[in-house]
Amino acid sequence: MDIEKVKKEECFWCKSKTPKIKKGWILYKFQNFPNHPLLFCSKKCLSRATVDGKGNCLSVNKIAAKQRRINNSKNKENILVLIQKEKLNNEDLARLFMCLSAKHKRFLAGVGLAHISWSVNGNPKMLMEKIDQIINGG
Repeated sequence: MDIEKVKKEECFWCKSKTPKIKKGWILYKFQNFPNHPLLFCSKKCLSRATVDGKGNCLSVNKIAAKQRRINNSKNKENILVLIQKEKLNNEDLARLFMCLSAKHKRFLAGVGLAHISWSVNGNPKMLMEKIDQIINGG
């Protein structure tokens, strides 16, 4: 998550639009960025984003893990949309490749996405089935 991209009036951790405490937003200010404080809707969200839950220092690992979870859920949604298509064009192949797991990417790096997608006539369901079939030794 980029500090500059945080919207005003939105919790940094849970993206809530309203504060959950009576006093309002909890501001977390940085020394280097005093004009760009992070907003938290509750002490619970602040503790989840910090080291040891004490609210003193933001945990980069926790924030990165949360961002990975968000990205993985978006990737799953993208793959489901792509699999419903009858045939993939070049832009769809690029989006599909970006959404694949590391295991699938390693396989495609060895075999070649163009060759295997050509062999299944660009059908995404058959492509995923063929990849899984070869990976699992079938």
